[in-house]
Amino acid sequence: IYLVVLGSILITESNEMKNRGYAFLAAIPVTAGEIAAGKLLPIFLQVLLYSSIVHFSFKGFDVSPYWLVMAKKWLLLNALVAMVLSSFIYWLVFRLGFEKAVWLHGALLGIGILSPIAVNETLVRGHIDENFILFRIAEAMNPLLVLAAGAVIFYLAWHFSARELGGEVRLS
Repeated sequence: IYLVVLGSILITESNEMKNRGYAFLAAIPVTAGEIAAGKLLPIFLQVLLYSSIVHFSFKGFDVSPYWLVMAKKWLLLNALVAMVLSSFIYWLVFRLGFEKAVWLHGALLGIGILSPIAVNETLVRGHIDENFILFRIAEAMNPLLVLAAGAVIFYLAWHFSARELGGEVRLS
């Protein structure tokens, strides 16, 4: 999910740089909170749409109910990670500027992408059994708590991103 969202972030921000979008936004009467919300809300909607499509595509799988539940939990966890990483890159963009944020994020991207790929490959190849700690965490996960954590992360990302833009944050 994160790779889908990352592509749209990079395209949007490179267009902002090329067309001096932030200079335009500074010239019109919008708050930092509105700018941050305008950047983060489409990410939230992308994650929600992508997760919903994948979630409903699970109906076509011929697997045991246990693995279906586990797949849905992993999908929620994947969506949460996508929200965290996307929020983090926007915070970096607002704090450091686009170019520095992309370089720093590129260095950190290995952790965000290569680690889940390595875990997935290890799981798929059967080198880790169901007693592995990630399985136990996923089994114990409450989907509603994961969604609540996503909402809290979204709010905090909006708040801190707006503060980086130099504005006062209000829920209005």
